[in-house]
Amino acid sequence: MNIDKRRVVQATSNHLPYKYHIKREIEAPEHNSKVSLFINVAGKYHKKRERLTFSFLDGTQSQHEHVRAGVDKILAAVPGLDLVEDDKQTDIRIRFNPRLGAWSYVGTDIFKVPPEEPTMNLGWLEPTHRVVVHEFLHALNMSHEHLRGVNWDVEKTYAYFSRFGWSEEDVNHNLLDFNDQDHDVSNEIDLKSIMLYPIPCELTKDGLNCGRSNTKMSDLDIKRLNEMFPIAKNTEIAETVEDAKPFLKKLFKSKKTLLKLREVELILIADELGISAKVEDLKSDTADKILKTLKSN
Repeated sequence: MNIDKRRVVQATSNHLPYKYHIKREIEAPEHNSKVSLFINVAGKYHKKRERLTFSFLDGTQSQHEHVRAGVDKILAAVPGLDLVEDDKQTDIRIRFNPRLGAWSYVGTDIFKVPPEEPTMNLGWLEPTHRVVVHEFLHALNMSHEHLRGVNWDVEKTYAYFSRFGWSEEDVNHNLLDFNDQDHDVSNEIDLKSIMLYPIPCELTKDGLNCGRSNTKMSDLDIKRLNEMFPIAKNTEIAETVEDAKPFLKKLFKSKKTLLKLREVELILIADELGISAKVEDLKSDTADKILKTLKSN
């Protein structure tokens, strides 16, 4: 099978630099072609309200649970995102190869990957789920935040990364080159973004936009995601909560039916009914609250 050697992948780093984490070209696990890490996200948005699926190609139960917990954080912040785990052929396919660092194909490029190959690798995991969230946001078509506004000291940057096997071309490719036509970005860098590398300040000319290690999505990250994946609203179904109750009563006649839903779907229903519920709440408790409200007059 002929495979494009310039497929678009984005990688993350835990603490800069990691030779295998963000190296410009890494060996793809299933074939001998190189995988480019250049970011080119313009025009790679997923269709609104398109269901995206993910699955695991290997890994332990503990690793799988860790990923699920990270995905739940995204779903809780982006209720319009339809992202579900499946055991069949899926859009996002995850491996846990520690030799290949952490990376993901970007946006709709996930659909170009042969079905037997991974679209994401999680070479390491950490307690905050930062790596999982970071890579899934790449898959959802978010780019690295450091491309928006770091005033690099070019010569120091070349020298710094040369110690880890990077050529000047590698540095240009991953850090210095920027083309507005290739990126859908705003003008200002979001210093709280989970997509921002922890860049050493000595590599910048002004000591700005560096030295941070963010472990959760920023308000702007969440805003951008919700703009990409808005909640589908159908005002013809119900104009008020009271109008919605008869419909929901027919749809969810038992707690068992409610428990088949994902946590984020339960929270959406609870929110529509004016019930306070969070992802951290037990799923069973949220279902009980919904049923109690639906049965009330």
